[in-house]
Amino acid sequence: MPEADDLLWCIGPPILETIKKLVAESPELFDPAVSSYRERYGSIGLFENSVYPGIVETLTELRGLGHALHVATSKATVYAIPIIARFGLDV
Repeated sequence: MPEADDLLWCIGPPILETIKKLVAESPELFDPAVSSYRERYGSIGLFENSVYPGIVETLTELRGLGHALHVATSKATVYAIPIIARFGLDV
């Protein structure tokens, strides 16, 4: 298993691309890895994050000024919507 610092490149790209690179030497592990990821992420992992300091206040101010707010993410909608709701960003 690589050290955590050696996996920083995994943060950001779509997960399927990341898993494909991680199992490149053993492509038969791709489907089981995706299944394991989705099982854990769908029940636990999607809430193992936090909102950057000042974001809620900034979004509230922008909305108060009449700006339309949108979300851009490479996450699947099935994950993005509950994450946004969990942190109160869906108002």
